[in-house]
Amino acid sequence: MVLRSMDTTASQLMDSITSGWNLGNTLDAYGRLKGKHSPKEYETVWHNPPASQEMFRIIKDEGFNAIRIPITWREHIDDEGNIDPDWLDRVNEVVDYAVDLDLYCIINIHHDCGERGWIKASEESFGENKAKLENIWTQLGERFKDYDARLIIEGYNEILDGNGKWTEPADDSSYEIINRYNQLFVDTVRKTGGNNSRRCLMLQTYSAACTERTLNGFKLPKDNVPHRLIIQVHNYDPQTFTFPEAHNNRSRAEWGSDEDIAILDKLFAELAAYADKMGCPVTVGECSTIDKNNNSHRAAYAYDFVSRATVNNIKCFWWDTPDMGFLDRNNLCIKHRDICDAVVKGFSVRR
Repeated sequence: MVLRSMDTTASQLMDSITSGWNLGNTLDAYGRLKGKHSPKEYETVWHNPPASQEMFRIIKDEGFNAIRIPITWREHIDDEGNIDPDWLDRVNEVVDYAVDLDLYCIINIHHDCGERGWIKASEESFGENKAKLENIWTQLGERFKDYDARLIIEGYNEILDGNGKWTEPADDSSYEIINRYNQLFVDTVRKTGGNNSRRCLMLQTYSAACTERTLNGFKLPKDNVPHRLIIQVHNYDPQTFTFPEAHNNRSRAEWGSDEDIAILDKLFAELAAYADKMGCPVTVGECSTIDKNNNSHRAAYAYDFVSRATVNNIKCFWWDTPDMGFLDRNNLCIKHRDICDAVVKGFSVRR
């Protein structure tokens, strides 16, 4: 059952999620258009069709009840962070596609972060962009403050330091900057009032990583309402299998060795212990595998990953793009049935 009451705690909300799915490379697409364009034109620049409610309906019919909508704002804001009304209206329309189907819906600030982003985990970037970020979060809060508990706001996605360093920053001060961003996010959204005063909010670690050092550097922000914060990490381990090329040139298409399984067992045991330590649910906001013409192995990985998360009370959101997902958005059908079924089966494992 999808929960709507603003009395819903973060743990209750996460317990009620069956399975999650990402609308990847759509509202988060950017960088290939010049001048003013319609919102739907921006959605298509990374070769996906515009989002539609029918896409979400298919995902729901497969057994998913939560949609994460990554959103990039950089081409839709001015220097002060004022959002283009047409873009905000389109974001609202896509959110309504999910909510009207009684799905949980997560919105965020996406490729404004990362290697090419304007938001960095550095003292200089925080000072330059604090007011701008507050303005964006305030506008989102004002627009959605009357939505019930099905809407979850996520502060940002995969912030890196000034050097664009993944996994662990060169300077430990980047962890402190991340913690300051998270506190600013919580304070700003809460100030908008309405249902935002009790809404569940998602927070990320540095680069959304889950190494021991990165997790230890993360601090939960203070919040004036208890039990409404969720920690989000991302995981694509082992990257030799999930990504097209690995840094050590050991890219492979096979999955299922004892070593492979041990990697996942260790990962989720550590994340479960971390959730207990923090007194706060942890979710994997992104996980997936690149298509290497190896669907049977990808399906086996999907089941192994998601089922091990599930038995440790951790929910996952599958990253879906044409090269990593299972939804054919042009023909509105499931194109990789074995992978989709493996994800759903993994979510169904009993704890």
